[in-house]
Amino acid sequence: MPKYQTTKFIYDISLSPEHQGKGWGKQTMQEVERLATKMGISRLGLQVFGHNDVARRLYEKLDYEETNIIMKKDIRRSRA
Repeated sequence: MPKYQTTKFIYDISLSPEHQGKGWGKQTMQEVERLATKMGISRLGLQVFGHNDVARRLYEKLDYEETNIIMKKDIRRSRA
């Protein structure tokens, strides 16, 4: 394994609702990984919204690991 590995990021990927749940997402990600490997890329990263349970399960099944958690707070809300 090289001492220094850079991560290449997938910035935007989505499927139309009518194509979801048919295995297209899995096939797409597997093809992306195949092409990335062919290009000499050894690590892929992506961001997924915390509420997107379907996508998160897919990525976990494909052995992607959670590495960061981003938290936010709306401080403009009035408090009683």
